[in-house]
Amino acid sequence: MDGQEALALFEADPARFDLVILDLIMPRLGGGQVAAVIKQHRPDLPIILTSGVLSDGKSTGVDAELYRKNGDAELSKPFSQNELLSLIERLLATDKKKD
Repeated sequence: MDGQEALALFEADPARFDLVILDLIMPRLGGGQVAAVIKQHRPDLPIILTSGVLSDGKSTGVDAELYRKNGDAELSKPFSQNELLSLIERLLATDKKKD
């Protein structure tokens, strides 16, 4: 799925989502731009950011800054299923405590 498709899916029914996982580099619309729009609609929605380039310290530019600003957590690639599941559980548990 590219960034425009992801954003269209979200905008069709923003309440449908409990959590979003995005990659920094996505075709047609980058993950930073998608995250920024999602947070405008749902600032409470947890967003996990994944990337193979964020951890190298070389990622700069508008999209990387939007990405970091709008994410609630980062996972550097490669990551394990256990790392992802643990992070999802933590973010959803934190989100439920806010309710």
